[in-house]
Amino acid sequence: MGEYYTERFCIMGYKLHSRIEHWKKQLLDFGKRNRLINFLEGKRSNITITTPSSDVLWKLVVINEREIVFPYAQKVRVDDEGEEVYETIINGDVGVNKSIGDLQKTLKSLRYKANTSIEELGINTLYLTFGMLKWKERDDSSQVFSSPVVLVPVRLLIESIASPYRIVLHDDEIVINPTLSHKLDNDFGIIMPEFDPTHDSPAEYIEKLQCKVENKGWNVERSIHLTNLSFLKINMYKDLEKNEEKINANPVIAALVGEQAPIQVPEELNNFDHDKQIHPIDIFQVVDADSSQQDAVLLSKKGVSFVLQGPPGTGKSQTITNIIAEAFADGKKILFVSEKMAALQVVYNRLANVGLADFCFTLHSHKAKKKDILRDLANSINFDRTRVRDEALAQLDLLERKRNLLNEYQEELHTLTSGLNISIYSVNGRLAKLENVPDIVFPISNADSVTSKLLSERVCLLDELSKTIGKRSEDYADNVWRDSSVKFVSNALRHEIDSNIATAIPLMKELAERHSSICSQLGIQLEPSLVGVDDLISILSIVAKSPFIPVEWITIHNIDSLIENACKYKEQVEQNLKITSELSNKYRKQYFDIDAVKYKDRLSSLMRQLQVRLNDNDSNWISQNINKIDEEIKSINNGNESLFEEAVLIASKLGISAPNTIEQIAIFAQIIRALTDIHKICPTQKWFNSDELVRIKSEIKIHQSLHNAVLESNKSVLSCFDKEIFDWDFYPVLQRFRSEYKSFFRVFNSQYRKDLKQLNVFLSNGGNLSYNDALAALNTLKILSDDQATIIANSQYYKEDYGNYYVGINTQWDVLHNEIQYFGKFLPKN
Repeated sequence: MGEYYTERFCIMGYKLHSRIEHWKKQLLDFGKRNRLINFLEGKRSNITITTPSSDVLWKLVVINEREIVFPYAQKVRVDDEGEEVYETIINGDVGVNKSIGDLQKTLKSLRYKANTSIEELGINTLYLTFGMLKWKERDDSSQVFSSPVVLVPVRLLIESIASPYRIVLHDDEIVINPTLSHKLDNDFGIIMPEFDPTHDSPAEYIEKLQCKVENKGWNVERSIHLTNLSFLKINMYKDLEKNEEKINANPVIAALVGEQAPIQVPEELNNFDHDKQIHPIDIFQVVDADSSQQDAVLLSKKGVSFVLQGPPGTGKSQTITNIIAEAFADGKKILFVSEKMAALQVVYNRLANVGLADFCFTLHSHKAKKKDILRDLANSINFDRTRVRDEALAQLDLLERKRNLLNEYQEELHTLTSGLNISIYSVNGRLAKLENVPDIVFPISNADSVTSKLLSERVCLLDELSKTIGKRSEDYADNVWRDSSVKFVSNALRHEIDSNIATAIPLMKELAERHSSICSQLGIQLEPSLVGVDDLISILSIVAKSPFIPVEWITIHNIDSLIENACKYKEQVEQNLKITSELSNKYRKQYFDIDAVKYKDRLSSLMRQLQVRLNDNDSNWISQNINKIDEEIKSINNGNESLFEEAVLIASKLGISAPNTIEQIAIFAQIIRALTDIHKICPTQKWFNSDELVRIKSEIKIHQSLHNAVLESNKSVLSCFDKEIFDWDFYPVLQRFRSEYKSFFRVFNSQYRKDLKQLNVFLSNGGNLSYNDALAALNTLKILSDDQATIIANSQYYKEDYGNYYVGINTQWDVLHNEIQYFGKFLPKN
């Protein structure tokens, strides 16, 4: 034994072994407060079921999976002392050891605790216990412990405050008390018998257990209890025992217990530049992430162990979502574990919102069922592989370009300049502080070569200039020497200034006199200054550019004739504009490009030629027989009127448009002859329209194919099935066959078997259909139903096009086609 532990310590390490043993001791709970070892019946902690027997209740709950109803009061009133009095009591399916009042309170307490455990931890703690082992720690001990034996997970339901409480079987496994099993094995060497819920009953198992413990003087009672129990710690203890070698090989656990040096982040991952080293096409994060969150995702991808911590609302669940998405992209499997079910649900919801729910097994949910998990597994196996579209790749390339532009902008914004050794960002910050200072625009030559030293010198010069200007009494802007660049006043400069002033004074006087004279002539007032002179020059320039008035308008004594001519020209212009507008509404703009004189001359020439011909020999005959010609024309006109009246009458009876010209009358006569022929034709109104008849000819083959397809599908279905199948609502079944029943696991689906059985009922010769045959039959029914719906929807249009020839699927399409072809011979060709 000592060699074994020595070797084990050498392999595992003393610290790790000690820590595992410490963990085991913490997890083992064989104390008297553990209700799996020492089951005490509290007032609100459990309910003892007295009837029916354990085997009967087992069959109802476990085998038949029936709901069991507890006794409840149907009518309750409050007495004078404020106490509830139960007048009408419904017994329910079981008998209990509590009064109705205590029973309701206890059931409420049990349900609340069970639901709280499910909502917070995702673990069911409510069990029906079958059998109670009465045992002692020592033979001479007087204390007898009670431990439940068979644990059946259940749920406690209630629809409303007036409804009874009901228990139903939970999806968790039926187990033997694991804590008791470990206690008996470790302390007494008693191995509890194996239990198979599908074959063994509680009574049979209790007999087997009684044989195991009777030599100890212990006893197994056949009692039934409803209570809350938790044995998570013993399961964790067993995990530690089974996986010690795996724990020893785990570097994270070794580092936690001090067997190895703390895990360090690789140097190349410190201050990692994600933008420069990772392209968008290699990123599979599905929610927003800042730089610190991207660091955590990177560490996870590189297999570095780390602790992600932060106060609520800092994006931990977002980061975990991105870590899982990146692992998905790497083809990895992820187990996400949390003490609180709410944390699991938050991450699952985020994955579902981005379309990754099909790759998640919600094992944490108390609503998860084995069938659902198997179905999700099948769906993920059969999931179609999709290729990333070229548009998405183009978007990623665009994203990378924009990201590079932003990074370049950021770098340029914070890069120090070569001269002033300051960034653009800092300069903008300084300018922002001077927001309320007036802007002064002035050029700076070679601004990019300004150094810090040169800038300091210029600031000092501006400071000196400010002090110098401050010493002057007059406004700097009004100083006559403003903008002068005199660096030194010498005697020569003084002499030159005096000479120029002496010359300028007479000129300025003359300028002032002319300025005053012109202003008086124009009746304006301008300041006698250089600015006033500039304003006057601008006014005179405008006057010089104005149009001149004709001298005749001024010298002539009577301008009435001018006004009269102007009015005439105005009327002509308005009339011209009106005619142009009317022609523009009738004709295109190219109409105004026609050579009107040319066409007018041509028409005049033709008129002259006609006059010449009328003056030839024929003109004498026309003049001699003009009266006879007039009578013939009147006779023909009267005959045409009668002919048109008859045509209108016939057209109204046929329901077609009446002819308006002699040419249309001729075509109309051909149609009448065709209708009176021995070949009997019954045309519709649309046949008389050439365009409509062309359309009908082009569509008749399509409609014939559709109707023939319905006949063939009808025959195909009736060859295998009874005609009653047409009255069956098959569409929901087809939807399930196309979606839910695609995988092999359909054979476990009761609804699938029910649908297949219903379809087999319609088979005319009996037998059973396979999945593929059933799906083919349903698809045929779907095609037949769609085609029939199309025919019904368009039946009115068919009748308008084909008239009495159309009789649904029994239409004689070849006859109809020949009739249309024959009738079309009499219509004019377009």
